[in-house]
Amino acid sequence: MAVADQATTIVALAQRQLDRVVSPSTRRETWDRTLDLAARRPGVFTFIAVLAALSLPPILLFTTFVLSTLLLTLGAAILFTLFWTGVALFLLVPSLFIAAGCAIFLWTWAVGSFIAARWLAQRTGFDFGFGSSSEGQGQVAKANGGQHKTATLDGRFDVYEKEPGIVAHDVKLEL
Repeated sequence: MAVADQATTIVALAQRQLDRVVSPSTRRETWDRTLDLAARRPGVFTFIAVLAALSLPPILLFTTFVLSTLLLTLGAAILFTLFWTGVALFLLVPSLFIAAGCAIFLWTWAVGSFIAARWLAQRTGFDFGFGSSSEGQGQVAKANGGQHKTATLDGRFDVYEKEPGIVAHDVKLEL
């Protein structure tokens, strides 16, 4: 009894779907016209019925072939795309590792150069760091004599005498 219930449910579902596509009144009108044609012109009706019966299998086979070819083509396209994506990943991943390695090397080189330059500057008597000016901002350049002068945000600073014979003067920076 369960099979009969399932069959009834499937038929009812198919009927509802058919009703959504073609209304029952339109189907009834078409059926009435078909019966009228069969009654008025039985030869023409028989020819059309035989033609439809003999043409339907090739049409269904052709439709199946087209859909199968379409699905096969889409499947092949997806597999082709996945294959070449995998091949490209074999090139991309090492390239990213090389780029990351170069970036780490350059960053390490820059930090190391900065530390070495700061160490060298401290050894030669210069100390570059952030200090405070009358405005509370700026960069301090400390010379051998321990003099301090702050470069303020307006771009002015003094150049101190480092060696005998070089005169100190004011410099205006263009920012």
